[in-house]
Amino acid sequence: MLKGFLSVNAGCAQCHAPLGRYPAADGPAFFTMTIMLLVLIPLLGIVWTVWRPEPLTLLAITGIVMTLMTLALLRLIKGAFIGYLWANNEQDRGA
Repeated sequence: MLKGFLSVNAGCAQCHAPLGRYPAADGPAFFTMTIMLLVLIPLLGIVWTVWRPEPLTLLAITGIVMTLMTLALLRLIKGAFIGYLWANNEQDRGA
């Protein structure tokens, strides 16, 4: 379904569905940010109360964890979003 990291193939290799016509736009990024913030807020609170690391250490660890989780989730969420659009036949019909 996806070529490269986030580019959508024009069509499905198996069923030849026109995947390029499904406008994912900013939906996957919004859902990824929402999930990441819902994970980040309790994680910061727990780490800060249990271990009390230095603020720069906490920032570095949090930044690395957030980047890796975002990169892992974004592609999966975009695939699910396009699958949802495909299932509901929400194609870009042009202006």
